[in-house]
Amino acid sequence: MSIASSNNRNDYVGNGAVSTYAYTYKIFDSSDVKVTIKNLTDVETSLSLTTDYTVTGVNNPNGGTIVLVDSGQSWLTLGKLTFGFSITIRRVLSLVQETDIRNQGAFYQNLRTNSVFQGRYYASAIGIIFWICSKNKLYIQRKTQLKTTNLDITFL
Repeated sequence: MSIASSNNRNDYVGNGAVSTYAYTYKIFDSSDVKVTIKNLTDVETSLSLTTDYTVTGVNNPNGGTIVLVDSGQSWLTLGKLTFGFSITIRRVLSLVQETDIRNQGAFYQNLRTNSVFQGRYYASAIGIIFWICSKNKLYIQRKTQLKTTNLDITFL
């Protein structure tokens, strides 16, 4: 089994007309997705599942969508993401193995497949971290400030 996507995030900018945003990777639970909004003054707000957004496409290898929930939040205009605001959707899987594979009894292929996929996801994430560290040895010693919604890195 291969990992269909090494992408773990999707970024969008609001245009005042959209409340549904796609993510392009497999998740196993609605809580595997973290959503962050950045306003026009670069202040980030982490959104809450069910209060601020809902998730579709759980267990779909091609991903799904995030649907914003209008509860009168300041970052929404008529239920749509306000013009100029940024939204970041990230896959964040917990590092807990919840699958108990026994050595006797029935064997369920879908349990093994999902467990292997999660293991390969973690291995690829660790590999990426090691590659970044090896390429940026001089920068690792400095304090790094990263914002969730920004791909730019600022070294202090």
